[in-house]
Amino acid sequence: MAANLFNRYIWLVDNIYRAGSRGITLDEINRRWERSQYNDDRSAYPERTFHRHKNAIKEMFDIDIVCDKRTKAYMIENADDIERGGVRSWLLNTFAMNNLINTTGV
Repeated sequence: MAANLFNRYIWLVDNIYRAGSRGITLDEINRRWERSQYNDDRSAYPERTFHRHKNAIKEMFDIDIVCDKRTKAYMIENADDIERGGVRSWLLNTFAMNNLINTTGV
């Protein structure tokens, strides 16, 4: 259970990070979640769950997910830290590679 939750955190960070400076809305996150390999029952990604995960990600990885109130899009505030390397970058790269292998069958 804990590993599955951890994977969901990394999945969320990875999707927001890939959206870049334009950000990603909750609707877009939900559409991606519906197709995610981590969504066993093909359920929605409730807003309340999103905010709990966002807070846990801040605590665990010191990654700030912020909302642009004009566009209602979420982005990573300290994305430049991830781009510079370190543990956060390693976690994201490892997850992204694992996700790529699992979805393409490489």
